[in-house]
Amino acid sequence: AAFLFYSYSSSSGSLQKLQKVGGGGLAISKDDPNYGISFGPDGLVISFVQGNKRLATSKLGTYYERGPDHFSSLFDAIGGAGGAGG
Repeated sequence: AAFLFYSYSSSSGSLQKLQKVGGGGLAISKDDPNYGISFGPDGLVISFVQGNKRLATSKLGTYYERGPDHFSSLFDAIGGAGGAGG
């Protein structure tokens, strides 16, 4: 089983678990020290590429569920502003 988590209450540190959608395939689609790590092609992508302005991006709904808050990105949980992701 594969999951992503986000904190939905900064004061209490409570976590919301997001399950992988559509089976276990592509739970981690890339893990390369020169590139970075990718949880699904777009669920959470953390880049290690120098000069990349976007260090992390996130898109929920395709490979990981949106959760009870129906966020389209893990970064929506950070003040609802979209954070560093898309």
